[in-house]
Amino acid sequence: MELAQHERLFDARAVAAALARSRGRPGTGRLRALLAELAHEPPPKRTELERRFLRLVRDAALPIPIVRERIGIYEVDFQWPSHRLVVETDGRKTHGTDRAFEEDRRRDLYLRLAGWDVMRLTWRQVTADPERVVAALRRRLAAAPYDRAFERPRVRSSSSVASE
Repeated sequence: MELAQHERLFDARAVAAALARSRGRPGTGRLRALLAELAHEPPPKRTELERRFLRLVRDAALPIPIVRERIGIYEVDFQWPSHRLVVETDGRKTHGTDRAFEEDRRRDLYLRLAGWDVMRLTWRQVTADPERVVAALRRRLAAAPYDRAFERPRVRSSSSVASE
């Protein structure tokens, strides 16, 4: 079922509708139980690095992030919206090309301009130095949750000042 979700072939609403039409049939109870489990799980992870990172977060008893959701025009690996924190897990296979390098910087700039902090982690950091990763996350998540009242004021251009 995880593979079907990853490939975007699984439609929970369609399955729930089919279950509603199939009350009392053999197997529907088990399928309902599986759907209930899915409702409490984050979306499937795409890479081993993402799976290991999420396990690290859980083992450290840190708040569970939102997984694989969009912020504006980009889908991010992990996010903590109340702290305006994004974590991107970067494996060499998908992030090791010149094009991927440039796209990652474009994404980071977009997110930073939208008020998000971006933390990029590599395979080596997650697997060989998990204590440092957890310490960095714990420190960042211990900061007060994001509050729009404390946003930095926008810099006004000289033309807008002159027109006042």
